[in-house]
Amino acid sequence: MKAKSVSLLLLHYEPGTHREVTRWHEEVHRREMHASVPHMYYSQDWVAPPGHVQARPPTELGAQGGEYATMYFSAGGASELNADVRSYAEQTRGNFHPYQEVIWRGRMDITSAQARAGWELTLDTVPLFANVGLAVQIDELAEPDSAAYTAWSQQLYIPELLRSAALSGIFQMKPIGPDSAKVRVHLLFVERGDPLETFDIVKGRQARTASLYRTVFLGIYVPVTPENYDTYD
Repeated sequence: MKAKSVSLLLLHYEPGTHREVTRWHEEVHRREMHASVPHMYYSQDWVAPPGHVQARPPTELGAQGGEYATMYFSAGGASELNADVRSYAEQTRGNFHPYQEVIWRGRMDITSAQARAGWELTLDTVPLFANVGLAVQIDELAEPDSAAYTAWSQQLYIPELLRSAALSGIFQMKPIGPDSAKVRVHLLFVERGDPLETFDIVKGRQARTASLYRTVFLGIYVPVTPENYDTYD
């Protein structure tokens, strides 16, 4: 598989600035990132409209986890991705918009990727497909590098969701850095239908194995397009 790592950011924009920051992120920042990090081959911005934020379970993250998510896929490992993004930031003096707050950030190696039954394209195509939604799940493990959690998620949880929800695929990731042993992240790509309906199914699968993990954040998003730059403004 070409995809080896993902950089994921959950973002909050100050009220009254959403159109400005969204346009900058979509039309300037991500393009500059692609031009500067050679092994970064795909990225996408996502927005959670107000009703989608309200549908989230309670979270300890600030700003309820923020209204936006952005993901960058890389053909290099997470350590290489982290080094090259840091180099880019140094060259551009941390080119981040002043009205943008990073709520959560992870540079992560992909540990598992599965597509739904009958998916006739490659696994690498799942994130690039015209998905109508994205669910982000951040789990904190009860035990560091829990083999029981890995077996449960990859052999039971992910296959069950792919059978019961309108998902094209699910990617599981492990961050580098201090959270490496304790945190796992899932990106769940909604292929069709109402993303909120799929989100209800995902929420219904939580807390069945509370002894293995707790979910720190669970959110649902739709793609950012020029037509919804002003979702909040």
